[in-house]
Amino acid sequence: MRIEPMLLKRVNALPQGNNFIYERKWDGGRMIAYVKQGRVKIFTRQGNIVSHKFPEIADELAKLPDCILDGEIVVLKDDKSDFRAYQRRVMMENPFQIKLLAKTIPATYVIFDIIQLGDMDLKYYTLMERKETLDKLLGNGNTFIKPIIYYETPDFLLQKANSIEGIVAKRKDSVYESGKRSGAWVKYRFIKEAIVEAIDFEETPSGIVAIDEKGNRITINGKQAEDVKKAIIENGKIQIEINYMEKTIGGRYRFPSFKRMVIK
Repeated sequence: MRIEPMLLKRVNALPQGNNFIYERKWDGGRMIAYVKQGRVKIFTRQGNIVSHKFPEIADELAKLPDCILDGEIVVLKDDKSDFRAYQRRVMMENPFQIKLLAKTIPATYVIFDIIQLGDMDLKYYTLMERKETLDKLLGNGNTFIKPIIYYETPDFLLQKANSIEGIVAKRKDSVYESGKRSGAWVKYRFIKEAIVEAIDFEETPSGIVAIDEKGNRITINGKQAEDVKKAIIENGKIQIEINYMEKTIGGRYRFPSFKRMVIK
């Protein structure tokens, strides 16, 4: 039976207090890994098996005792997670290219939880009890599999706002709630900004979806939607400022949101 990952609730302010730990939010793919008698299956959140696409990770996981792990597969460059490089890895289907990319663009499985060890179901253990079990299992890890580093306060991670995607805060006493977004785990994202040129739009019940030259779709509501629509109709285009999380391989913005029109 496949286990759904525990989900993160998005917040606009980090929770504070002694009952939380703080982890770096990596920008890659959330994965549940199953290890049984040296065989490895790695599942995406959508339930797709991608073990064969990350042989360098699967080979290391195969050395572990039977377990079920939760973590993020990332491609690291200068301690930053490169989402476009991760996309290239996870989208590759050609076996020869997969083998080549495992050497030229190696990935890392950053593991932040353990759900089962042998026959022992750990879901109802506290987070810190599971962390202790994970640390004993992995030690410091290696290039391809490693436990996530966590902190008692968010101060260090807040200082890295320009180089990381965000911060995850987790209650120390949280159990593993498979498939649920209970609020025991929350994510706080650092936002990037860009200026794009909207050249078209589609109307919606509450406003418009502006479309830029690369096909990015930005939802705009209320009076601002009317202003952007009018500018596109009259001038054929309008520059708008957006917030976004990351760029994809094709230059698209992940999770773009409208901020304002750019008035020259």
